Amino acid sequence: PRPTLTRNGHVHVHHTGVYLVYVQIYYLDSHDVISWVLHRTNPDLDGRETLLQCAQSAHSPEPMDKPNSCFSAAALFLKAGDRLAVRNTGGDRHSLMQPEKSFIGLVKLADAEDPDEY
Repeated sequence: PRPTLTRNGHVHVHHTGVYLVYVQIYYLDSHDVISWVLHRTNPDLDGRETLLQCAQSAHSPEPMDKPNSCFSAAALFLKAGDRLAVRNTGGDRHSLMQPEKSFIGLVKLADAEDPDEY
């Protein structure tokens, strides 16, 4: 099966390989800095591992809601059993989770074996 998105926003990876992973989060927020990180958790890992990060700065002299989006992408080696999740890093930020504004996606580029198993 393809990677699956759960109700709580985690993406489950079912097949080991190299994936193009992309994330965009759209904010409508009065803070000057917006940022997020993409974490991986896996039964083989202690805690979580940061895979991607994005930050944007937009200063305004007066507090006002500013529309901003933060996009990042990378080719990453992912293992079966990995769970991916995006988390805001700058505290409480207002993000718009509409499908045309905020999204996460994975495209499998190649099958690959775990280099740590050799």
